[in-house]
Amino acid sequence: MGQLTPPAARALRADLREALTEVASGRAGVSSLLHQIERVAKYQTGNHRAALGNRKTQDAMQVLAKNHASYALDNAGLGGVGWDRLYCEVTKARNDIMHTGTEAVLAETRTKALAAVLLDALLGAAQEDGMTTIAHVMVEHPVCVHRWQTIADVRRTMLVSDFSVLPLADGAKGNGRRAWLVLTADDLAHWLGTDGRCNVEKGKKVREAKMDMNVEDAEKCGLRFRCARTEPECTRVEEVWNACETLGLPLLVTREPARGEGKEPKIAAMHLVGIVTSFDLL
Repeated sequence: MGQLTPPAARALRADLREALTEVASGRAGVSSLLHQIERVAKYQTGNHRAALGNRKTQDAMQVLAKNHASYALDNAGLGGVGWDRLYCEVTKARNDIMHTGTEAVLAETRTKALAAVLLDALLGAAQEDGMTTIAHVMVEHPVCVHRWQTIADVRRTMLVSDFSVLPLADGAKGNGRRAWLVLTADDLAHWLGTDGRCNVEKGKKVREAKMDMNVEDAEKCGLRFRCARTEPECTRVEEVWNACETLGLPLLVTREPARGEGKEPKIAAMHLVGIVTSFDLL
């Protein structure tokens, strides 16, 4: 049909997912999402000039949905709207240069719905070689919390980037093993909203005083970090739900350094290379 190989499907899915997140959070317009959908169409057809409204393109995209997201043929997630109708509505919106008011909102909703179906289809296409691991679905180079950062800075990072969890960069060591810790938005909000055991300068409010603290001092004053589940990047996606269920998600992804002189790498030397949340496995 085209050039949609498993590696290409994985790369396209990552870009499409990022674009969908940007649009959903209001940081980007729907045109960026349409651009990623068009990229999928170009790979699926093998034609770099393929247009969404072209009949051959429409047929090729339907094959992609039929093979890997067949549920969407009858119901793509918008009140019983099937794949064909949804695709045509998005194509129409793409070709219409004027969108205002209700029509603009509907165009964005339909485009996001189409993107959600394509995420499923691309995941199926990516698994055709049977080698899909968490390295293929993880968010690479995760943003981390550092103990020297102020709480105000950490809070700003979570709000601006829409992060619900941040790994602690330097982790924690004990019994010769390294355990990575994470800060969740729930734990930060709870700590900021309670008095806790924080010494406050005269004339300062508790919340303001906490904002000025660095992460290390905040931890001493009761800010909670949770022990995170970790898995090597070679772990298959299918195994994620079966291992370490007591810790659940998010999952931190690690990579072992190269072995030298026949020695096994120490766990403390393993590198944090990614993070997997429930959103990444949807």
